[in-house]
Amino acid sequence: SISQYSWAFGDGASASGVTASHTYSTPGTYTLVLTVTDDDGATNSTSTSITVTGAGNSAPVATFSATPMTGTAPLAVTFNGGGSTDSDGTIQSYSWSFGDTPTGATGETVQHTYVSPGVYSATLTVTDDDGAFGSNAVEIVVTAPQNVPPIASFTAAPSSGTAPLLVSLDASQSSDSDGTLVSYSWSFGDGATGSGQSGAHTYTSPGDYTLQLTVTDDDGASNSQSVTVTVNEGVNEAPAANFSATPLSGNAPLLVSADASASTDADGTIVSYAWSYGDGTTGTGQAVDHTYTSPGTYSLRLTVTDDDGAVNASTVTITVVGGGNQSPSASFVATPLSGNAPLTVTGDASASTDPDGSIVSHSWDFGDGVTGSGETISHTYLTAGTFTLMLTVTDNDGQVSTTSQTVRVNSASNLAPLASFSASVTSGTAPLLVLFDASASADPDGTITSYSWSYGNGVNGTGVTAAHTFVEPGNFVVRLTVTDDVGGVATSERLIQVTSDIGAQPDLVLRLSLDEVSGTSLNDESGKGQQASLMNGATFDAAGGIEGGAVRFDGIDDLISVADNAELNLSSVTERTISAWFRVEDRFVASRKQVIYEQGGVTRGLSIYVHNGSLYVMGWNDQANESDWGGTFIETGSIESNKWHHVALTLDGSSTTLQPGRLKAYLDGAVFGSGPGSQIWAHQDDIGIGAANSETRFHDEVISGGSANGFRGSIDEIRVYDAILTEGEIQLLASFSGQSINQAPTSVFVLNPTTAQAPANISFDASGSADSDGSIVTYEWDFGDTSTGNGRTTSHRYDTAGTYDIQLAVTDDAGSRSTSNATLVVTAASGNTKPIAAFSTTPIAGSPRSIRFDASASSDADGVLDQFIWDFGDGAAQVGQVVTHDYENGGVYVVQLTVVDNLGGTTVKQETIEVETSLPEALQPSNIGPLGANSTVNFENEQWRVAVRGAQWDPRLDAALFVHRPVNNDVEVVVRVDSVGVEDSLMFVGVSVRGGLSPTAANATVSVLGGDEVVFTYRAANGGWEVESNSAEITLPLWVRVSRKRTRVIGAYSTDGVIWTELADQPLPIEGGVQSGLFARSNDPNRIAFATMSDFSVVIDDDVLIDVPNDYVLSNSFPNPFGQTTQLTLSLSQQEDVLIDVYDIAGRQVAVLQDGPLAPNTLHRVFFDGSGLASGLYLIRFRGESFLTTRKATLIR
Repeated sequence: SISQYSWAFGDGASASGVTASHTYSTPGTYTLVLTVTDDDGATNSTSTSITVTGAGNSAPVATFSATPMTGTAPLAVTFNGGGSTDSDGTIQSYSWSFGDTPTGATGETVQHTYVSPGVYSATLTVTDDDGAFGSNAVEIVVTAPQNVPPIASFTAAPSSGTAPLLVSLDASQSSDSDGTLVSYSWSFGDGATGSGQSGAHTYTSPGDYTLQLTVTDDDGASNSQSVTVTVNEGVNEAPAANFSATPLSGNAPLLVSADASASTDADGTIVSYAWSYGDGTTGTGQAVDHTYTSPGTYSLRLTVTDDDGAVNASTVTITVVGGGNQSPSASFVATPLSGNAPLTVTGDASASTDPDGSIVSHSWDFGDGVTGSGETISHTYLTAGTFTLMLTVTDNDGQVSTTSQTVRVNSASNLAPLASFSASVTSGTAPLLVLFDASASADPDGTITSYSWSYGNGVNGTGVTAAHTFVEPGNFVVRLTVTDDVGGVATSERLIQVTSDIGAQPDLVLRLSLDEVSGTSLNDESGKGQQASLMNGATFDAAGGIEGGAVRFDGIDDLISVADNAELNLSSVTERTISAWFRVEDRFVASRKQVIYEQGGVTRGLSIYVHNGSLYVMGWNDQANESDWGGTFIETGSIESNKWHHVALTLDGSSTTLQPGRLKAYLDGAVFGSGPGSQIWAHQDDIGIGAANSETRFHDEVISGGSANGFRGSIDEIRVYDAILTEGEIQLLASFSGQSINQAPTSVFVLNPTTAQAPANISFDASGSADSDGSIVTYEWDFGDTSTGNGRTTSHRYDTAGTYDIQLAVTDDAGSRSTSNATLVVTAASGNTKPIAAFSTTPIAGSPRSIRFDASASSDADGVLDQFIWDFGDGAAQVGQVVTHDYENGGVYVVQLTVVDNLGGTTVKQETIEVETSLPEALQPSNIGPLGANSTVNFENEQWRVAVRGAQWDPRLDAALFVHRPVNNDVEVVVRVDSVGVEDSLMFVGVSVRGGLSPTAANATVSVLGGDEVVFTYRAANGGWEVESNSAEITLPLWVRVSRKRTRVIGAYSTDGVIWTELADQPLPIEGGVQSGLFARSNDPNRIAFATMSDFSVVIDDDVLIDVPNDYVLSNSFPNPFGQTTQLTLSLSQQEDVLIDVYDIAGRQVAVLQDGPLAPNTLHRVFFDGSGLASGLYLIRFRGESFLTTRKATLIR
């Protein structure tokens, strides 16, 4: 091929390159010669004649320098065409072609970078002021850079010890100065190999081994380092013989249980347990039972032998004496001891005891000719009378004890009483004394025995008459409850309105009642003399307000303007309440914000407005050298068009730093949200009502003023306070004057008949109910058998005998409600009636997974219940009226109770219960920032389940569920993300370290986004987010890791938990301690997103820990997956007997790693050798006295 082109222009000038240009400055005839040379040095030439005539413009001469002209890529070259000339004019332009790209550059001096090796022709063309041009070219030679080999460096600890010796490996110090390391290969010197930046290897035999690491960089260069590992042979230690025996003394015959699980062997396992009982008999096994039949003193001796033949022994003394039998003690609880017939009474004799034996039978005499047996019973008394309920207990030696209680059964039929009362006043100013009189209440078939009052403010009272002083303003529902002589109950309610002279408060700094009828000036009734006026055509509506008049706004530019002043805005706002009534014509307007009230501007302020169907309350002080409050907006969609609503906000600005919960928003007297807030520094720009007076801020950061945000509708009763009003005071502001005080209705009904035989159709009539100041609009019936109905008159069928509590609730046209009750008795038809199955559940205090099941509410109308059979829904069952069951795991279970009566009648009842799941005690869940409701986390079977309802994205505030623990040192947090319940691109789950629980704290997270991307995010305190993302497609499960090392944070991910890919390494100072843990967030506030995670671990000062209950600390298996041996570490807070065994996926036990006691406060290393086992998943089970858990390990051949 041609390697060189040489040009001779015939005027002494020359050039090189495939193309060339030349300017002839003197007239004449010139011979242009081209000579080419190939890659073997051969040449050839050709020529042509050039004729240049005289007169006209002389072409310019292109001359330039290039620095440098040779070097390695990437090569930056500076070109300077300043030496070019034009003999008869001036140079007007410089055009460059660099030879490596289709585009060039212009200018006298330029710079260009050649990124690839090669030989390039750089050409300058200059053009003069008459359009003539001249060119020149030079060659630029770019060579390839040379690769620098990597450096292999690692630590191995320990480098010597006794077999089996576990050596931990860390090659993180290896480096590549001009690239990255792509592989780490290990040769352990015993025939085994490995890979990865870190890991571990177990040497099982004594000897000296050469451990070598080879690293390879991204250009294929490699480097190695090796060390010698010395493994010594161990010396057998004798086992330790330890056992417990219970009891150590007692009467003959004495059964003694002995347990040797506390025996240990420090360097092996115990293979045999031999017992000598001291009475001529022997036994074997870790745990034994033995009965001493004769009085005497015996030496109980244990001898243990380990797997190397070493033995050890231990002895205790057993004392057996003679003795006579003591009588048992009978005791029971019966409930209820009185009531209407038929009355079901339950008895519980579990408190009965026997000091020297056991109770073998419980016999009951119910006093009505019926008897029963069992520790717990249930019996129904069908007729009225007084009965003696007697219990007799018998112990295992035939001794008996008896006790009794009296049961009183009343007549069955009862009509509910009528509750009615009067109040001396129903409204007034606090403090308000009200006298109540319930003497109008009555009972048609008996007497009222009690009057109970609830005043609606947490205070209660009793008596036919009562008096109460309401010291705080507010709306209070006073409820009277009357009870008759057989337990019938009725209630009645009245509303008491207590006001305060809020308008006269000294903290009121603006009050506009808007009752004017003409003009543009508005009267400030606060006494502060604020200047306010109508602008741009806003009009008075003399009779259209919530109280008197109001102002009508057209939604274009109508406005009330309030001048700047010291009380409202020219001084810092530390306490503020804003109250207003509004009626918006169309709440769904989306083209503009409909401002109700605003003060401030772009940097500081408060605002209330309607937009796109929602009401917004907002505050901000976005100044970095002040509180740097980027803004809090609180939103609700609970408003209606063309309806009066009351809105209020309160701001606690007592702090100059941003604090949670300081801004609150109210709608119609009720809080609808709160958020962070701070002091608002002094600001100007007047106050706008009905539109913004100048630029202001909204929830979507759009800042505008004037007609861009006009309100269309009416506004009334504007009040501003330099104080934080209470919720009760705001409720009063939300109640306009002239409102009538509604009187509660009276609930009365009759049932026909009042007693019947099953099956029975019963008629109900509420025609006697009335409302003194309105009408009753609903009649709601509860028939006492889980069925309900409605209507003034109705009927219902009862198929089962029993006593039913009937309730009628009536509601009037103002929403007041009143109830009354009556009792219906349905007796059994001829023949056996099926029993009624009913039960309650109660968690045992301190043991949330231990549940007490009580079937005492079950009954049989024509007999007694003989059996109570329980199915707990987890495969376990039990018999008894009152039982306790321990659930091993939390979750949802269907519990079934089967009751059988004395004639064989059977009824089954099922209920679904939820057993509490718990987090490890070392961890605490927190909601960071404005996280949505119903966000939960559960930990069960070593798996984390999170459910998150998101918050709208805010780049300045976190909103996340965080399960955390404090750490004072450097820390590394790892978790495996197993699943994301919805493929939601707005959900993040992973791990995080942060400088606290504030939504603006410095933090770093590594998380899986939507199940298909892994991202690393970090931010300084009060700063904005920075994101590093892996764009490659990922699949779950995926391990994610975040580390805090001094002043840096590092994010990484792994597909197998062994080999990690780094996402980012960023400087991020987090002062002091950090909170570390699991992280979950969603940016979708409209639904709940779900995810599951497992293998959660924390690395603190190079010690691998798992956050589980404080009784023990257990690591994951490492390495995992493993080729031959993997290890785990376990630490206990107290000495416990621990069994550690291994199962394959078919449930077969394949190995026992530990069986016996382990000392507390010691890091125990547990090794699982997979030699001889097939590849696959194995479960390593840890069973202690206080815990049971498993770890997973994958063996790969």
